[in-house]
Amino acid sequence: MISLFARYWVCCYLSILIVTALNPIIFDVSLFAILKYFFPLSGLGINLFFLLKTSSFAKITTEVYAILVLILLLLISSVVSTDFVTSFSRVIFATISLMYLYTSCLLDTRLLESVFKFLYWVSFGIIVWCYYLLVFYPLEYFNSGNFRGVFYNANYLGRILAFMAVPSILIRLNLEERPKRFFKLVNYLLIFSALVLLIASRSRASMLAVVVLLIVFYFFKDRTVVKNTLVLVFSCVLFGITAYLVIPDKARQYIYTDYVLKYESSDEIYSTRGKMYSDRISGIVEKPVYGWGYGIKPKLHTIYTDPEKMNDTEKGNSFLAFIEEVGLLAGVMYLVILCMLLFQCARHTSYRAGTKRGIESAILLGIILAGVVHANFESWLFYFGSFISNYFWLILLSQRSFRVAT
Repeated sequence: MISLFARYWVCCYLSILIVTALNPIIFDVSLFAILKYFFPLSGLGINLFFLLKTSSFAKITTEVYAILVLILLLLISSVVSTDFVTSFSRVIFATISLMYLYTSCLLDTRLLESVFKFLYWVSFGIIVWCYYLLVFYPLEYFNSGNFRGVFYNANYLGRILAFMAVPSILIRLNLEERPKRFFKLVNYLLIFSALVLLIASRSRASMLAVVVLLIVFYFFKDRTVVKNTLVLVFSCVLFGITAYLVIPDKARQYIYTDYVLKYESSDEIYSTRGKMYSDRISGIVEKPVYGWGYGIKPKLHTIYTDPEKMNDTEKGNSFLAFIEEVGLLAGVMYLVILCMLLFQCARHTSYRAGTKRGIESAILLGIILAGVVHANFESWLFYFGSFISNYFWLILLSQRSFRVAT
């Protein structure tokens, strides 16, 4: 009963976060924006009640230290922030979100299995819906040449496809016992369709994340395929370079300008990540000790004027943004803790290679490492109002309960 509540409440919370990112043209998300705060707060209260009642609190683990240190750093940053009220309110929400996700993992050691089953069907619906829009209303759902589908932003569609759709379909393909040929074909078509939509979105960071996910998955899922995986990766790289060299000049120029270069040659303020990186470094240099405060825009950011292009926390790089907000020493210290968590996940995944849980562990590690790579290009990692942030931390924090379950 307790675990059943935990898994369904988490699935509802994740679905609310997905809904709040839908395109306003399609759906009014104002009510769901309120529910985004209700679910983690009420869920945390109920989780704590069950944990206290059953005395289920575990010993202090690396994950607990990671949560507590992060909350402490965010709290300190809010105290010295240039805007205490805004920063402190975001710290409260981040604390509630983190504690809710972790206590849910404690209550249900099979939480991720239910989450991925749920996200598989959500992915199916999103892919079908996006293709419908792509075929019948293409002009309305492209933004500057980027297909955004049902979401407000093409990059958000890319994140959903890279981190939710592809992994959930992979798990379905590899863990379903004796699948019928028809359903196996459907899943392959779904992965192909997701990749086509990803290309249409032109989200370069999400494309790179999928490549990292697939490499990690095939490398860790079975000890016997490590050499084959390296050969496969080398062959794909060689094939890609060869194909790029032999295709016509117009096609090569299109790939370079629309996918590799994209907006990097633009003179528009903050249209390139290079300019945003430079801004982050300038902010760190100006206040290196305590930072500007969690979730706060330094005065350097007053140029942000177009809400359609840049929200108040998009800073182009999660790690630089975090260091800018909490200070250089504290930021680097916490990134070391995060690296320890990643190493721990990789070590336990390698132990399971070739076992019953090896495939699932490899996909989870692939999602985590792909998220770390992706976070170098977008600043979602430490902002808990988005689906992708909660999804990433849920998987990272569930490694403790997942190890117990296996």
